[in-house]
Amino acid sequence: VDTYFDTVISGDMVEKGKPAPDIFLKAASTIGVQPQNCLVLEDALSGIAAASAAGMKSIMIPDKIEPDESTRQLCLCEKQNLNEVIDVLEKMN
Repeated sequence: VDTYFDTVISGDMVEKGKPAPDIFLKAASTIGVQPQNCLVLEDALSGIAAASAAGMKSIMIPDKIEPDESTRQLCLCEKQNLNEVIDVLEKMN
């Protein structure tokens, strides 16, 4: 992991787990980025809720559980795999 990421924040480093926003807020604070300038890639409904509560944009990449309509409203979009996220990132620049 250290080869690919400068910073890793895990659930045991925060008081409350998802759907609380703690893990995402700690990550943003650690790298010095405002939450509204962060993009979360998430496969869990609780992760999308946490990203939204943190004031972050998110993209849902479902694993086993498909998002419901309320979850879809919280995220920018839903993609089926990480390759599909590339188009979204290119449009954001």
